[in-house]
Amino acid sequence: MDHFSVSTRETVMEFVSKLPEELSLAEIAREIDLLAGLSTTCPTLKTPSSAKSDAISRLEALADEFTKEGTITVHPSVVLRAERFLRALPDDVLLPEFALDPDGSISLDLIESRNRLFSLSVGQNDRFAYAWLDGTNQGHGVEKFDGQQIPRRIMDGITAIINNGSASFRAA
Repeated sequence: MDHFSVSTRETVMEFVSKLPEELSLAEIAREIDLLAGLSTTCPTLKTPSSAKSDAISRLEALADEFTKEGTITVHPSVVLRAERFLRALPDDVLLPEFALDPDGSISLDLIESRNRLFSLSVGQNDRFAYAWLDGTNQGHGVEKFDGQQIPRRIMDGITAIINNGSASFRAA
């Protein structure tokens, strides 16, 4: 680790100190990869479009603002997971709105109307909770996101809402 600067070491140590104690070494290494944004764990990620880059910049600024104010603490791994999700979205899908939740998670919301929406919660682990409302139909679930490919059930839910749904999307 001699090639890291002192500030990088301090950042990594601070990051690791905030991780849950029950994580295995492999899970800690994966978290550090997320923090560093290493392409070795996500070689297939596409370069984000300028709209995605802008959204990611706004998300980072929002998380920094709330963390500096002390109102909501957002762990760096949460922001990185949300960024990876945004990058993984197909270019033809509208980017979601986002908000910070009091527990430090990030909410990504695709809202077509008050009766048609898909909401995803990004937290400190790789399991993303989601819920959707399509007219009188509704559902929810939890899916694992590997940082590269959006799980099919989540993508199906987003597509159903965007494509003027009432599609036969069902959560497990």
